[in-house]
Amino acid sequence: MSTAFLTALGGLFELFLRPQAQNRACSGTSYTPGSAQLEWLAADLAASRKTWKFVLLHEPGWSAAGGDPNNSSVQAYVEPLCEQNGVSIVFAGHNHFYSRAALNGVTHITTGGGGAPLNIPIVFAP
Repeated sequence: MSTAFLTALGGLFELFLRPQAQNRACSGTSYTPGSAQLEWLAADLAASRKTWKFVLLHEPGWSAAGGDPNNSSVQAYVEPLCEQNGVSIVFAGHNHFYSRAALNGVTHITTGGGGAPLNIPIVFAP
């Protein structure tokens, strides 16, 4: 499994990303308390003083009923970190459609249309 975390620094923004685990299925990245992923994200977000903060995930917390279930770990553990640390936008893929929503000051964008047939999200689904 890759242990590399990436923090790309810019004048006004900071980007937080961890590559998908190479030896797991698509939904195998762990965001549970004590996991390397969550610990790293919590530490880097807390240390950041940038104006704009973006988080990139493979799998979104909310799936807009587009064929995949919501990711409860992202909802329970990543979203509160984003809210507490002033994250501007969370980008995710996995679901083969585009959706955008705002939750407690954090914009969530799912844009997973890279190459596979697109699914249709259900309008106003959580």
